[in-house]
Amino acid sequence: MSLITRRTVLENAAKGGLALGAGGLIAACGSASTPSSSNSATATPKRGGTLHGGLIGGSSSDTIDPKSPVNVTDYARVAQLFEGLVWLNAGAQQYYRLAEELTPNKDATVWTIRLRQGVTFHNGKDVTADDLIFSINRVVDPKAPGEAANALHGIDAGGMKKVDKRTITVPFTKPYSILPQALATNVTVYVVPTDFDPKKPIGTGPFKYQSFTPGQQSVFVRNENYWNQPLPYVDTLTLTNYADQTSQLNALLSGQVDVINELSQSVLGTVTGSSKKAVISPGGGWNPFTMRVVRRCWTRRSAATGQLAMTSSRSGRQSMTTASRSDRMTPSGPRRC
Repeated sequence: MSLITRRTVLENAAKGGLALGAGGLIAACGSASTPSSSNSATATPKRGGTLHGGLIGGSSSDTIDPKSPVNVTDYARVAQLFEGLVWLNAGAQQYYRLAEELTPNKDATVWTIRLRQGVTFHNGKDVTADDLIFSINRVVDPKAPGEAANALHGIDAGGMKKVDKRTITVPFTKPYSILPQALATNVTVYVVPTDFDPKKPIGTGPFKYQSFTPGQQSVFVRNENYWNQPLPYVDTLTLTNYADQTSQLNALLSGQVDVINELSQSVLGTVTGSSKKAVISPGGGWNPFTMRVVRRCWTRRSAATGQLAMTSSRSGRQSMTTASRSDRMTPSGPRRC
């Protein structure tokens, strides 16, 4: 059993690197997988204890509502309480989480979604098709859309139908073949009950809500009826916010916390050179390259090289020149179409 995987308790917090101290306690949070680093260790998991995590960031506007997480600390909390239909494993491969089936019709304009059997919410209630329809509608509400609304672009929410207790059909206004991929991120539709109350959050995740102070600390307790047994192993998970990496790192080295996120390259030596036993896990973070182009112009610059110039119609905006035979992208001056 690897100590660190994408399925650890802090799977969503490990976006820039993860450092762990108190190795015996950390072993309780792993799952079967290929070791993620050369200094990973193998241990027999033991149930019990408290895991203290230290996260950078957070403020008084922090949320625990899965509809509107914004920063790393929000996503870390959401990951403890709630789950989506599809997820990614340590190899970035999709697998079903709460879904048992996602099947499109011939032209991918209608998807059939069937929920996993035997999943219950923290209050013991079965997860049903009604809950799934409610969760989707909550995200795509045009008056107050959630963070994952774009993942369901083109959905005909009013046309969703309940087939049976665990199955629904979801129509789209045009073919949408990438629905599983669109949902397989932490910006997804987290399934909540039809009577969901953000002040008393209930989900299907490995931990249950105990307390939450925005910008300071969150406390969760083990979901003894979690469908993915024998996880989780620890009885209590405490997540504490830190304003910067210095205070976060000091908390790890002094033993105040057992795990920290977003470990930068500049402090790796401090952690590995300390007297504490530390396990370093590569992060799963990535940075998007996003361009807002209101109107695009493609101009062939050279028949020999196949270069294309993409420019924006907005005066003063920078455009990008790409070459079909090279991975390089270089800026070109602003121009009008």
